Parts: sequence; C-alpha cells; structure tokens
Amino acid sequence: MRANAIDMSTPHRPTEPDPVIDWVWEDGQLHGRTADGLISVSANLQRAQWTWGAYTLFAEQLDEQVWLTFDKVVDEVGRLGVPHTSAVEVFSPWMGRAATPLRALNSALTKEKLSALPTEAQVPSVAYSVVAQAVRIFENPRDGVPAVRE
Repeated sequence: MRANAIDMSTPHRPTEPDPVIDWVWEDGQLHGRTADGLISVSANLQRAQWTWGAYTLFAEQLDEQVWLTFDKVVDEVGRLGVPHTSAVEVFSPWMGRAATPLRALNSALTKEKLSALPTEAQVPSVAYSVVAQAVRIFENPRDGVPAVRE
C-alpha cells in the first residue's frame, strides 16, 4: 500500500445495528417502542410524535405545512408538593414542508434544531433509526406489522 493511500478497511464512524422495536397498528395509527422502552414513536396521517426520555417532539400537518413542537416534561413534585405531578416546558415551534408529519420528524431541519439542544436533551443516535423504520413501515403498511386485536 502506498504511504498516502487511504485505508478503507475500517469504517470512519461506528455503525450501530438497527434497534429492536415492537411495532403495531391500532385504529389507523402506527405505534412503536424500543425493547428497552427508551424511545417510542406514534403516527397517523395528521400527527406524529417521537419520545425519548423526558422529551417529546410533536409534528402536526396544518394545510401544506408541518408544525413541529418540542417539549420536555419537568418534574414538579418538590415544588408543588403534590405527588405524581408534572409540567411541560414547551419550546418555540417551527415549521417546514414535508410529505408527512412522520417524515418531518426525521428531516434535515429537525435534526439541525435538535442538535442545538442542551447536552442532557441530545437525541440518542439510535433514535433516528427508530424514526426511519417508522417512515418505512408507515409508507408500506403491508410489511408484516400486526394490528392490535381487541
């Protein structure tokens, strides 16, 4: 091998296997949750939401725009003195064009906005694969995802 040749035998970034996700269709809505329960996604034609830890990103179709709202559940137990009480801190919404609210969750603009979050709110890298899987399943619903049986 020449001294200035690039060694391509090792990847430049670590590759993670696709996460194991339990998917189900219920009442026209796709629901998915990772096996460890840390990441969940749900979507229908008008809305989608993606949750990791105390953080949730909502996308809602309004006319030809998709509005995205990011929020964080803030523990209020100590301050209010009432057990099992929580409040939500809502960050400024933003909008963009996307084919579906679910696609908006995984758009370049959304990734850019989420990359500016404080360290404790950073999106786990595997979360983007969960949303990408959701997009594939939502757009090809006959790919073996079961419906909930009553």
